[in-house]
Amino acid sequence: MDEIFKNILRRDNNYEALTHLDMYNNEHFKKLKINLVDKSYIDEDFKNSIDDNWRILLRKNPGMHNNPKVGVDKNSFRIDNGVLNFDVYQSNFKNMMGTSREFTSERSIYLLGCKSIYSFILKDHFHILLGQRRNRNVEIKGKIQAIPAGFVELDDLDKTSPLEETIRREYIEEIEDDGYLDAVKLKTIEDSFSNYQKKLLGFSWIRDYGCVDADFFLINKDESWIYNNNYIEQNKNWNIIRKKKGFFKEHELVFAVPYNKIEEFILEFKDDISVASKYLLLRSSENRLIL
Repeated sequence: MDEIFKNILRRDNNYEALTHLDMYNNEHFKKLKINLVDKSYIDEDFKNSIDDNWRILLRKNPGMHNNPKVGVDKNSFRIDNGVLNFDVYQSNFKNMMGTSREFTSERSIYLLGCKSIYSFILKDHFHILLGQRRNRNVEIKGKIQAIPAGFVELDDLDKTSPLEETIRREYIEEIEDDGYLDAVKLKTIEDSFSNYQKKLLGFSWIRDYGCVDADFFLINKDESWIYNNNYIEQNKNWNIIRKKKGFFKEHELVFAVPYNKIEEFILEFKDDISVASKYLLLRSSENRLIL
């Protein structure tokens, strides 16, 4: 990536929740190691804070996130002999962030400013997905969002061994209608697991509290599914995806940007990309994850 685009991404890049690509708390590391931790590790007091009142409390007092209980354990992250170790809880969204996925999404907006960056394959071309989030009265400093703060090789998916419950939940979210999922439909979902591939795209972490959030994306092996579940239109050098249902419902639209067109995208939307997303794209470029 040319320096002109890197300078755009560096602008206002002081996002304190993110650490450098090879540093954690000012200490260098060379490798990542993922450790599975039993969900019973989370104490009862923390579990008891997860209830239907959480959203109300959160809206009344966003500063709750400054409480050390928000997160799992500061010791979730530790560097040993140049290896950054961090703990992955088996039901990744609920047990890492200590709440349900619905709440995790809202809390992530406050904590990190945005949700995720995704890569997926459309007609054999790798793309980056950048979502434009609806206004939820949260200051996210930029409409176009993309994050995880760290990247892991796709081969590491096997090392995390996510529970079937996690896969099932995300599968349901990927294909669900807005209405109620009845028992017959759930049975159909379970029977059609084989149609999907589950890709691990990266981890985001919140340095101060040791929170870790694994981002996954389900890819249907049947290409026609993509078009049946999305409105896809070509606009200049990238596709615009408007979801009919399922995943990314919180986004008004998603830009699918080929890796070799990311510079053009950055140049056009330089004033709309969030600070954290700029930081992610910059680090991705410097680590040769994108061009």
